[in-house]
Amino acid sequence: VSQSRYWLAAFRKLDSRIENIEFTDQEIHYLSNPYDCQWRNNIVRRLGDIDHICDAYACVGGDTIQFMALKPRARIEAVQITSVDDTELKARVSRLKNNIQLCRAINSTTNVHECSITDFLSKDAFKTVDFLYLDPPWTDEEGKYYDCETLIKNLASDVPLQNHFPKYICLKVPYHWQHGNFCNVLSVFPNYELWQSGSFYFNRFWMHFLRLDQRTRSPAQWAQSPRRSPRQPGPDPATAPPIGETSDRPPQPAAGPR
Repeated sequence: VSQSRYWLAAFRKLDSRIENIEFTDQEIHYLSNPYDCQWRNNIVRRLGDIDHICDAYACVGGDTIQFMALKPRARIEAVQITSVDDTELKARVSRLKNNIQLCRAINSTTNVHECSITDFLSKDAFKTVDFLYLDPPWTDEEGKYYDCETLIKNLASDVPLQNHFPKYICLKVPYHWQHGNFCNVLSVFPNYELWQSGSFYFNRFWMHFLRLDQRTRSPAQWAQSPRRSPRQPGPDPATAPPIGETSDRPPQPAAGPR
Protein backbone atom coordinates (compact mmCIF):
# COMPACT_ATOMS: atom_id res chain seq x y z
CA VAL A 1 0.00 0.00 0.00
CA SER A 2 1.37 3.39 -1.03
CA GLN A 3 1.35 6.52 1.12
CA SER A 4 2.68 9.05 -1.37
CA ARG A 5 3.82 12.41 -0.02
CA TYR A 6 2.77 14.00 -3.30
CA TRP A 7 -0.81 12.79 -3.01
CA LEU A 8 -1.01 13.61 0.69
CA ALA A 9 0.18 17.15 -0.05
CA ALA A 10 -2.46 17.48 -2.77
CA PHE A 11 -5.26 16.42 -0.44
CA ARG A 12 -3.97 18.53 2.43
CA LYS A 13 -4.45 21.56 0.16
CA LEU A 14 -8.16 20.83 0.57
CA ASP A 15 -8.06 20.37 4.34
CA SER A 16 -5.07 20.19 6.66
CA ARG A 17 -6.85 17.60 8.81
CA ILE A 18 -6.39 14.93 6.13
CA GLU A 19 -3.66 12.87 7.76
CA ASN A 20 -3.25 10.09 5.22
CA ILE A 21 -4.92 8.02 2.53
CA GLU A 22 -4.05 4.49 1.48
CA PHE A 23 -4.01 3.05 -2.03
CA THR A 24 -2.09 0.51 -4.09
CA ASP A 25 0.29 1.36 -6.91
CA GLN A 26 -2.50 0.41 -9.35
CA GLU A 27 -5.18 2.43 -7.58
CA ILE A 28 -3.09 5.59 -7.73
CA HIS A 29 -4.05 5.78 -11.41
CA TYR A 30 -7.74 5.74 -10.47
CA LEU A 31 -7.49 8.68 -8.08
CA SER A 32 -8.61 12.13 -9.17
CA ASN A 33 -5.85 14.50 -8.20
CA PRO A 34 -7.16 17.63 -6.40
CA TYR A 35 -4.71 19.72 -8.42
CA ASP A 36 -6.36 18.53 -11.64
CA CYS A 37 -9.88 18.89 -10.25
CA GLN A 38 -9.78 22.52 -9.15
CA TRP A 39 -12.26 23.52 -11.85
CA ARG A 40 -14.76 20.87 -10.77
CA ASN A 41 -14.18 21.52 -7.08
CA ASN A 42 -14.69 25.27 -7.44
CA ILE A 43 -18.07 24.67 -9.09
CA VAL A 44 -19.15 22.08 -6.52
CA ARG A 45 -18.12 24.37 -3.67
CA ARG A 46 -20.21 27.22 -5.06
CA LEU A 47 -23.36 25.19 -5.72
CA GLY A 48 -25.57 26.12 -2.82
CA ASP A 49 -28.43 23.78 -3.68
CA ILE A 50 -26.70 20.43 -3.15
CA ASP A 51 -26.87 18.72 0.23
CA HIS A 52 -26.59 15.05 -0.72
CA ILE A 53 -23.75 13.74 -2.93
CA CYS A 54 -23.16 10.28 -4.38
CA ASP A 55 -19.74 9.12 -5.62
CA ALA A 56 -20.89 6.23 -7.78
CA TYR A 57 -17.52 4.58 -8.45
CA ALA A 58 -15.69 5.45 -5.23
CA CYS A 59 -12.68 3.09 -5.53
CA VAL A 60 -10.56 4.06 -2.47
CA GLY A 61 -12.29 7.39 -1.92
CA GLY A 62 -10.15 9.98 -3.71
CA ASP A 63 -13.15 11.94 -5.02
CA THR A 64 -15.27 11.16 -1.96
CA ILE A 65 -12.71 12.78 0.33
CA GLN A 66 -12.63 15.87 -1.88
CA PHE A 67 -16.42 16.16 -1.65
CA MET A 68 -16.18 15.70 2.14
CA ALA A 69 -13.83 18.68 2.31
CA LEU A 70 -15.84 20.80 -0.13
CA LYS A 71 -19.21 20.12 1.53
CA PRO A 72 -18.54 19.36 5.22
CA ARG A 73 -22.25 19.57 6.11
CA ALA A 74 -23.52 17.52 3.18
CA ARG A 75 -24.49 13.87 3.35
CA ILE A 76 -22.19 11.84 1.11
CA GLU A 77 -22.56 8.31 -0.22
CA ALA A 78 -19.51 6.37 -1.44
CA VAL A 79 -20.49 3.39 -3.59
CA GLN A 80 -17.98 0.65 -4.36
CA ILE A 81 -18.85 -2.74 -5.79
CA THR A 82 -17.45 -5.76 -3.97
CA SER A 83 -17.58 -9.55 -4.18
CA VAL A 84 -17.07 -12.33 -1.67
CA ASP A 85 -15.03 -14.19 -4.28
CA ASP A 86 -12.79 -11.27 -5.30
CA THR A 87 -10.11 -10.60 -2.71
CA GLU A 88 -8.88 -7.52 -4.59
CA LEU A 89 -12.29 -5.84 -4.48
CA LYS A 90 -12.73 -6.76 -0.82
CA ALA A 91 -9.36 -5.22 -0.01
CA ARG A 92 -10.29 -2.10 -1.98
CA VAL A 93 -13.49 -1.64 0.01
CA SER A 94 -11.47 -2.08 3.19
CA ARG A 95 -9.10 0.73 2.12
CA LEU A 96 -12.08 2.89 1.17
CA LYS A 97 -13.62 2.48 4.63
CA ASN A 98 -10.30 3.19 6.29
CA ASN A 99 -9.71 6.33 4.22
CA ILE A 100 -13.19 7.63 5.00
CA GLN A 101 -12.65 6.92 8.69
CA LEU A 102 -9.37 8.85 8.64
CA CYS A 103 -11.30 11.88 7.35
CA ARG A 104 -14.30 11.71 9.70
CA ALA A 105 -13.24 15.00 11.26
CA ILE A 106 -14.00 16.71 7.94
CA ASN A 107 -17.44 15.22 7.36
CA SER A 108 -19.10 12.82 9.78
CA THR A 109 -22.10 12.03 7.54
CA THR A 110 -20.29 10.00 4.87
CA ASN A 111 -21.46 6.42 4.28
CA VAL A 112 -19.88 3.53 2.38
CA HIS A 113 -22.11 1.18 0.37
CA GLU A 114 -20.70 -2.20 -0.70
CA CYS A 115 -22.74 -2.67 -3.87
CA SER A 116 -22.90 -1.64 -7.50
CA ILE A 117 -24.28 1.76 -8.45
CA THR A 118 -27.15 -0.07 -10.17
CA ASP A 119 -28.15 -1.66 -6.86
CA PHE A 120 -27.67 1.61 -4.99
CA LEU A 121 -30.22 3.36 -7.23
CA SER A 122 -32.95 1.21 -5.67
CA LYS A 123 -32.00 2.13 -2.09
CA ASP A 124 -33.80 4.77 -0.06
CA ALA A 125 -30.50 6.60 0.36
CA PHE A 126 -30.50 7.51 -3.34
CA LYS A 127 -33.94 9.15 -3.27
CA THR A 128 -32.56 12.42 -1.93
CA VAL A 129 -29.25 12.56 -3.82
CA ASP A 130 -29.00 15.87 -5.67
CA PHE A 131 -25.43 15.55 -7.05
CA LEU A 132 -24.30 12.34 -8.77
CA TYR A 133 -20.61 11.95 -9.62
CA LEU A 134 -19.73 9.37 -12.26
CA ASP A 135 -16.16 8.26 -12.96
CA PRO A 136 -16.85 4.90 -14.66
CA PRO A 137 -14.18 2.33 -15.60
CA TRP A 138 -12.38 3.35 -18.77
CA THR A 139 -10.58 0.10 -19.62
CA ASP A 140 -11.31 -3.59 -19.99
CA GLU A 141 -9.60 -6.40 -18.07
CA GLU A 142 -6.61 -6.22 -20.44
CA GLY A 143 -6.11 -2.51 -19.82
CA LYS A 144 -7.36 -1.41 -23.25
CA TYR A 145 -9.50 1.70 -23.45
CA TYR A 146 -13.16 1.13 -24.21
CA ASP A 147 -14.34 2.85 -27.36
CA CYS A 148 -16.97 5.55 -27.04
CA GLU A 149 -19.84 3.27 -27.98
CA THR A 150 -18.90 0.66 -25.35
CA LEU A 151 -18.46 3.31 -22.64
CA ILE A 152 -21.91 4.71 -23.36
CA LYS A 153 -23.45 1.23 -23.37
CA ASN A 154 -21.83 0.41 -20.01
CA LEU A 155 -22.96 3.70 -18.53
CA ALA A 156 -26.55 3.17 -19.67
CA SER A 157 -26.51 -0.30 -18.09
CA ASP A 158 -24.94 0.87 -14.81
CA VAL A 159 -26.99 4.03 -14.20
CA PRO A 160 -30.60 3.55 -15.37
CA LEU A 161 -32.16 6.62 -13.77
CA GLN A 162 -35.93 6.14 -13.52
CA ASN A 163 -37.54 7.05 -10.21
CA HIS A 164 -35.27 9.83 -9.00
CA PHE A 165 -33.27 12.41 -10.94
CA PRO A 166 -30.49 14.31 -9.12
CA LYS A 167 -30.22 18.00 -9.88
CA TYR A 168 -26.71 17.60 -11.27
CA ILE A 169 -24.56 14.87 -12.78
CA CYS A 170 -20.80 15.29 -13.14
CA LEU A 171 -19.26 12.84 -15.59
CA LYS A 172 -15.51 12.23 -15.84
CA VAL A 173 -14.45 10.60 -19.09
CA PRO A 174 -11.20 9.95 -21.02
CA TYR A 175 -10.11 12.31 -23.77
CA HIS A 176 -11.13 10.08 -26.69
CA TRP A 177 -14.81 10.46 -25.86
CA GLN A 178 -14.55 13.88 -27.45
CA HIS A 179 -13.75 12.25 -30.76
CA GLY A 180 -17.07 10.43 -30.65
CA ASN A 181 -20.54 11.91 -30.70
CA PHE A 182 -21.08 13.35 -27.24
CA CYS A 183 -24.79 13.68 -27.99
CA ASN A 184 -24.92 9.90 -27.52
CA VAL A 185 -23.84 10.42 -23.92
CA LEU A 186 -26.69 12.84 -23.40
CA SER A 187 -29.04 10.19 -24.77
CA VAL A 188 -28.20 8.09 -21.69
CA PHE A 189 -29.59 10.93 -19.57
CA PRO A 190 -32.44 12.35 -21.67
CA ASN A 191 -33.74 14.49 -18.80
CA TYR A 192 -30.50 16.47 -18.60
CA GLU A 193 -28.80 19.24 -20.52
CA LEU A 194 -25.07 19.80 -20.92
CA TRP A 195 -24.20 22.70 -18.61
CA GLN A 196 -20.41 23.02 -18.53
CA SER A 197 -17.37 21.10 -19.78
CA GLY A 198 -13.64 21.28 -19.21
CA SER A 199 -10.49 19.31 -20.10
CA PHE A 200 -7.66 18.61 -17.67
CA TYR A 201 -4.22 17.09 -17.23
CA PHE A 202 -3.04 17.99 -20.74
CA ASN A 203 -6.40 16.87 -22.19
CA ARG A 204 -6.04 13.39 -20.69
CA PHE A 205 -9.60 13.55 -19.39
CA TRP A 206 -12.73 15.69 -19.52
CA MET A 207 -15.41 16.56 -16.99
CA HIS A 208 -18.96 17.35 -18.04
CA PHE A 209 -21.58 18.89 -15.79
CA LEU A 210 -25.12 17.88 -16.70
CA ARG A 211 -28.03 19.81 -15.22
CA LEU A 212 -31.54 18.48 -14.83
CA ASP A 213 -33.67 20.05 -17.54
CA GLN A 214 -36.12 22.71 -16.36
CA ARG A 215 -39.04 20.80 -17.86
CA THR A 216 -38.14 17.71 -15.78
CA ARG A 217 -37.60 19.43 -12.44
CA SER A 218 -40.33 19.96 -9.96
CA PRO A 219 -41.10 23.64 -9.20
CA ALA A 220 -39.40 23.27 -5.80
CA GLN A 221 -36.21 21.86 -7.37
CA TRP A 222 -35.99 24.62 -9.96
CA ALA A 223 -36.63 27.36 -7.42
CA GLN A 224 -33.64 26.17 -5.37
CA SER A 225 -31.23 26.00 -8.32
CA PRO A 226 -28.87 28.79 -9.47
CA ARG A 227 -30.91 31.37 -11.36
CA ARG A 228 -29.38 31.17 -14.82
CA SER A 229 -30.91 30.31 -18.13
CA PRO A 230 -29.33 27.34 -19.96
CA ARG A 231 -27.73 29.73 -22.47
CA GLN A 232 -25.87 31.71 -19.86
CA PRO A 233 -22.42 30.56 -18.68
CA GLY A 234 -22.02 28.96 -15.29
CA PRO A 235 -19.59 29.98 -12.53
CA ASP A 236 -16.28 31.30 -13.78
CA PRO A 237 -13.58 29.04 -12.31
CA ALA A 238 -11.07 31.88 -12.64
CA THR A 239 -12.94 33.95 -10.08
CA ALA A 240 -13.79 31.10 -7.73
CA PRO A 241 -11.78 30.68 -4.51
CA PRO A 242 -8.73 28.57 -5.42
CA ILE A 243 -8.24 25.20 -3.77
CA GLY A 244 -4.55 25.07 -4.62
CA GLU A 245 -2.23 27.22 -6.66
CA THR A 246 -1.26 25.57 -9.93
CA SER A 247 1.92 27.65 -10.18
CA ASP A 248 3.59 25.69 -7.37
CA ARG A 249 2.16 22.36 -8.41
CA PRO A 250 4.58 19.48 -7.76
CA PRO A 251 5.61 17.13 -10.58
CA GLN A 252 2.90 14.64 -11.58
CA PRO A 253 3.34 10.91 -11.06
CA ALA A 254 3.47 8.92 -14.28
CA ALA A 255 0.05 8.25 -15.75
CA GLY A 256 -1.02 4.64 -16.07
CA PRO A 257 -3.93 2.83 -17.67
CA ARG A 258 -7.43 3.66 -16.45
